[in-house]
Amino acid sequence: MLTINRSTIVVGLAALIVSCSGGGGDSPMTPPPTPVLTTISLTGGTTVAVGSTLTLIASPRDQNGNAIAATVTWSSGATNVATVTSSGVVTGVAPGSAIITSAAGSVTANTTITVTAVPILTSITISGGSTLVAGTALQLTATPKDQNGAAIAATIAWSSGTSAVASVNSSGLITGVTAGTAIITASSGTVTATLTVTVAAPVLTSITIGGGASVVVGQTLQLTASPKDQAGNAFTAAVIWSSAATSIATVNAAGLVTGVAVGTAVITAASGTVTTTKTVTITAVPPTLTTIAISGGTSVVATSTLQLTASPLDQNGNAIAATVTWSSSATGFATVSSTGLVTGVAAGSAIITGASGNVSATVTITVAPQILTTITVSGGSTVVAGSTLQLIAAARDQNGKAMTGVFTWASDATAVATVSSSGLVNGVAAGSANITASSGGVNGAAAITVTAAAVFPSNVDVNATATNTFTPATIDIARNGTVNWIFAGVTHNVNFGGTGPANIGNNSNATVSRTFTVAGTFNYQCTLHGGMTGQVIVH
Repeated sequence: MLTINRSTIVVGLAALIVSCSGGGGDSPMTPPPTPVLTTISLTGGTTVAVGSTLTLIASPRDQNGNAIAATVTWSSGATNVATVTSSGVVTGVAPGSAIITSAAGSVTANTTITVTAVPILTSITISGGSTLVAGTALQLTATPKDQNGAAIAATIAWSSGTSAVASVNSSGLITGVTAGTAIITASSGTVTATLTVTVAAPVLTSITIGGGASVVVGQTLQLTASPKDQAGNAFTAAVIWSSAATSIATVNAAGLVTGVAVGTAVITAASGTVTTTKTVTITAVPPTLTTIAISGGTSVVATSTLQLTASPLDQNGNAIAATVTWSSSATGFATVSSTGLVTGVAAGSAIITGASGNVSATVTITVAPQILTTITVSGGSTVVAGSTLQLIAAARDQNGKAMTGVFTWASDATAVATVSSSGLVNGVAAGSANITASSGGVNGAAAITVTAAAVFPSNVDVNATATNTFTPATIDIARNGTVNWIFAGVTHNVNFGGTGPANIGNNSNATVSRTFTVAGTFNYQCTLHGGMTGQVIVH
């Protein structure tokens, strides 16, 4: 409890009033007041035991609450309860309370110190339980208390009145030895406490089944039984196993479950009247790649291809996803791609294998030689007498696949058309002829019609008219033929643009001729009159 002298408050207030009043009307600033001891605060505690000490601290402060230097004296209001030194050290003398005063001049501060008696061990409380099963342990706790019922430090000694029933170690851990009762004592000096502990014989109380909960049809699952006593500790007991649905799952004397059919079965582990169950699910055998079926054929012609297909199947013959790799035992006769496409190389046979993991299937592929079966002749069916027509012969094997062939060409009417060793037909006279290409006894033919050659004039006139047209605009002439341009009245010219004979300059009353020695089409125009064009076709 802190006490402040009233006279100190009056002096402090007077000093504060003086500091706030003006010292003279001409002074611009009033000097700060002189610090004056006003209060003392005490800290350090309020309780001490008999024979122990407590150090109090006095903090003098001025009127503004700031620390100020001051000499403090100490005194006790009840020295038979507590004494105090000049430095504020309080010593407990007897239980009770004493007012300790700190003073500096007329300023004082008080605090009440309570002196408590020295704690004395009076009692011990034991907790932690009073029953256990033989073979198990139980931890007891001893709590020493003083005369006020408060916990107190003390060294505890443990002992058992019947160690053949229950033993106890120095930390209070009881071990049950055999069924019965034992008095456990916790003592410190002359203070003791006892606890009667009952040790029960272990009795089978429960069985725990361990292991999985599912098994595949045809496979086994090992279950385990763990008998336990009333304390949850392992207990030795013979366990009998049984299945409630032997058509789904069976179980032997060692707890080995065998899946019989898809479904669920309740498995029981029993010992005497104690039983426990576990439901086991029996599932179907997962799909497993068992076989590979290869389809697509067994023969191929050399240079031709055959697409094989691999079908992975599970144990039930159902399709299953699997990556199949292909290989050939004789790539000189047949090769196979990663997709199963077989290519015949030469006449013979090869074993083609489709494999996935350790499952494989084979098929023997026979490669037949290419046999020329047909010859097709193409290139046209008509030719003009005096002209030529190139025919082409194509050889194909028994699969219709192109193959190389050497052909002999012949005409059944050479008076109409002849043919060279390369199939070049020459039209001789109007009529028809069968042209044949032969190789190894196989023939191919084309019916050729020879038409008479057209007759074209060798001299033609073209009029350059006053209406700015060439008449006729288009003419056909024989090679080495001559065209005569007749200019009458109006000036025109003939310009071939560098693709024909020499151009004809401006003319108005003349006839100018040009001879065409090369076959082809020659376009021309009059550059004086836009749109005035003509064409000469030389045959």
